[in-house]
Amino acid sequence: MSSFYALNVEYDYNLQGTLDARGSNNGQRSSGALSSMTSVASIQAVQQNSDGSYIFVMNMFGTQVNVGQGSSLEDMAERSLGDDEDDGLGADMYYQQSANGEITQVWYQEGDSPYFVEVKLGAINSFHTHTLDINQGATVLESTAAGVHYSAYSGSGTPSLVTMNKAFTQSSFQSFSDPNVKPSDVSISANAAAGVSSQGFIQSTSISQLVSVKDAGATTSDNNNGLMDMTLSSYGTLSLQFAQSALGAEKKRFKTWMNGDDLKNGTRSYKGSTTHNLAIQLIKKRAERKPRIELDSAIVAALATPGDAAVKKLNQIIRFCRASNNDVIPIIEKYFQDAQFESDAEYRKKLIYIAASIPTGDYLLLTYGLNSNDRATHIATIMASHSIVDPSAAYIMQMEELAFGSSKKFHKTRPLAILAYGTLIGKIGQSGKKLITELHASTHIKRTISILNAIGNAGPSSIAPQEFPAKFINHPNASIRRTLARSLRKYAADASILPLAASLLLDADADVRRESRKIFANLPKLQLENSDLPFNKSWTGSYTLGGSQLSAAFQAQVLLGTNFDCNQQYFNYEAMAEATATLSLLGDSKQAFDAEFVYGKINGGALQDEIFLQVWNDVIVDQKIPGVDCATHSYPIGTFNQGIDVTYTLWVSVIPVVFTVTGSLNLDLSWNWQICDASLSAQVELVPTATFMLDGNAEVDLLIILAGINLQGSLNSQIIPQAYIHGTQCEIGMDIQQVSTPMSVELDSYYAWDSCKYWIFDCHWGQHNTQVWASWNQPAIDKVMYNVDWKIAP
Repeated sequence: MSSFYALNVEYDYNLQGTLDARGSNNGQRSSGALSSMTSVASIQAVQQNSDGSYIFVMNMFGTQVNVGQGSSLEDMAERSLGDDEDDGLGADMYYQQSANGEITQVWYQEGDSPYFVEVKLGAINSFHTHTLDINQGATVLESTAAGVHYSAYSGSGTPSLVTMNKAFTQSSFQSFSDPNVKPSDVSISANAAAGVSSQGFIQSTSISQLVSVKDAGATTSDNNNGLMDMTLSSYGTLSLQFAQSALGAEKKRFKTWMNGDDLKNGTRSYKGSTTHNLAIQLIKKRAERKPRIELDSAIVAALATPGDAAVKKLNQIIRFCRASNNDVIPIIEKYFQDAQFESDAEYRKKLIYIAASIPTGDYLLLTYGLNSNDRATHIATIMASHSIVDPSAAYIMQMEELAFGSSKKFHKTRPLAILAYGTLIGKIGQSGKKLITELHASTHIKRTISILNAIGNAGPSSIAPQEFPAKFINHPNASIRRTLARSLRKYAADASILPLAASLLLDADADVRRESRKIFANLPKLQLENSDLPFNKSWTGSYTLGGSQLSAAFQAQVLLGTNFDCNQQYFNYEAMAEATATLSLLGDSKQAFDAEFVYGKINGGALQDEIFLQVWNDVIVDQKIPGVDCATHSYPIGTFNQGIDVTYTLWVSVIPVVFTVTGSLNLDLSWNWQICDASLSAQVELVPTATFMLDGNAEVDLLIILAGINLQGSLNSQIIPQAYIHGTQCEIGMDIQQVSTPMSVELDSYYAWDSCKYWIFDCHWGQHNTQVWASWNQPAIDKVMYNVDWKIAP
C-alpha cells in the first residue's frame, strides 16, 4: 500500500487528547489529576520526492486545554490558547513521511516555544506508522518520540480503509528518549492504529498508552488500605480524525511555505532532526521552563517549617535548583551567611541538605562549612560530604588537606575526613593512589582502619580490583582484617575479588568471619563463633512498615558472649549491638544505615572496641570507643540526606510526563555506654532515631496547565538494642525497645493553570487545587520487644 497526498491541499484533523496522573496497584487505578486537549491539526503536502516520500507543513489551531481531578473528565476547568480558531501553536513545523508511513525527519523553528513544539511533535508522532496489507503482520524497529523500540504491526480492515495496528511494551525498547530510563524501571502498555483510506492518505490515528513506575503486581498489605502497595502511573490517549480538505490558497492558515531545500539550508532558523532526537532535546529543554517556585520565599518557608513537613519543600527547592539555568548560589548563600547557620542545628541541617544536593552547592559547604571555626558546623559538613553528587576539585582538595595534610584544625575529626575523602573520589572516579600510598605509610592501627574504610567508600571506580590491598589479609591485627572484609562490599560483583572474600570467611578471628559473611548475601547473619566465649546469647528482631512499593524495614541484633570465669581477672567477654534499616520506594531498595557498637576483653586484653556507622553504603564513622573509665558516656551524631533520587521523563501519547521519586533519611544516632574494666562490666546501647521521608510525584505539564499526583509521607521507628555484662555478678542481659512517633502517608492530586498577562508571556502559576484521595496513619509506639537476664553458668 502506498500513500498519496495532493500537493497544496490542506488536510484538517480533529484532535483529541487526554492525559492523567494517578496511583496504580495491579491495574486498579486511583482517582487523580486529569487533563485533556482539543484542537484542529492541519497538514499540507508541500513537496513530493522521487522516493515517494512527502514533506508536510503542519500546525494546530483553536487549541483548548482542560484540567481537573477525580476519576472522570467532567467538570474540568478549560483554557484556550489564542484568540480565535485560526491561531496556531507558535511557528509551523515540517516533517517528512516515507512512502511506507515512517516519519523520517522533522523541522522546527529554533525560537518556537518548547511547550508548543512538544505538543506538535506529539501530533506528528501519531502519523508515524508502517504500511501493510490486510492480514499482513511485521515486527518493526522504529524511532519515535518515545524512543527506539520494536513494534508488532498487523494489518486489518477493508480495501476502503486499511488499518495498521501496532503494540509495544517496556521490553520492546532498545533506548528511551530519557537516557536515565531502563526497561526494568517502568511498565508500559501501548497500542496505536492508523487508518489509510483507499485514496492513499491517513484518515485517522489513535494512540493509548499506560505507563507505571515499576508496578510490582497485585499486593495488598495489612492495615494500609493498599496505599503503600501503590505506584505512580499515567495514562494518555491521542486521536486524530480526518475532518475536511481544502486548497491551501483558500485557507491560508500556515505562516510559512518552504520546500525541502529551504529546510535543509536552515531558512528562517529552521532546524532538522529525527523524531526521537527532537524528543531527547525537548526533555533536556524542560530545565529551561518557567520556574514553579520563587526561590527566596521557598527557602524561607522551608526553614520555617518544622519536622518532616519541611522535606517536601526542601526537595522542591533542590529540583528547581538542579533545573535552573540561572546561578542560584548567590540567593542561597545569604542564608549561609546568617549567624543562625552556626547557632541553630536544625537551620544548618536544612541548608546543608540543599547545598549537598545541587550542582556547585559544594562551594557553600566549602566556604561556610569545612572552613568554619565552629566545630559542630565543621563536623556536620564533613558528614554531609558523602551525599554530594558531583564534588568539585577544590572541595576534594580541601577534604584531602583535612584528611592527610598538616592542618591541626579540629584534628580529632581527621578520621571523619579520611572517610569522606574516599567517598568523594569514588563519586567522580578519581584515582585512589593517594589512599593506597597513605595506607602503606600508616603506622597507627586507627589510621590504617580509617584508610581501609575510605578505600571501601571509594570502590572500584577509583581503586581497581587488582590494586586492592589484599596483602592486609595477613595483618596480625584482627580489627584491620575485619575492616578489610568490610571494605570489600563495593567489590562483591567482581569475580576476581571472591577468593579474597572466601579466605576471610576462614579467618581465625570470629569477628572477621562474621563481617566477611556480609559479602555473601546467602550466608547466615551475625553469629558468635569464638571458642573463648562458650557462654553466649543472641537476639534478632525486626519491624517492617509499609507494603510492596513503600516500606521501611528496621532490624536490631544483640550478641553477648563470655567464658565461665566470671569475677576473675581474665574474664573473657564481648557485647555487641547492631541496628540497621532498609528503605524500599517504588522499586528501588537500599540499606539506609548499619550502626554497630562492640566492646570486649579476652585474656586481659582488648578483643573489640568500636563504634561504627555506614549510611547509604558509605562508612561515615568508624573509631574506638572514646572513654572507657566507668563513667556514663554518649556519642551523638546526625546525618540528613537523600538516598533514593530518580527522575524519569517518559513520552505518554501526547507529551512527556515526569516521574520523580525521592527517599531521604534523617538519622540522629547516639551510642551510649558505661564500661568499667575494674568491675568486669560493660553496658552498650544504640539509639538510632531514623525517619524516612518519601516523596513520589507524576506531573503533566500541558501548555498552560499543570496536573499531578503525589504519594508522600514519612515512616519512622527506633529499635533500641542494649546489651550488658556484669562480670562480678556473673550476669548478662539484653533489653530491646521499639519506639516510634506518629506517622502518615497520603495520596493527593493537584492542578493549576497559568495566569498570563500577554498570551503565553509574563505567566505565573495560579493557586494549586489539592485533593487527598487516600491516607494512612499510625499512632506512636513505645514497647519492650525483648528483655531477659541470664546467670553465667556451664
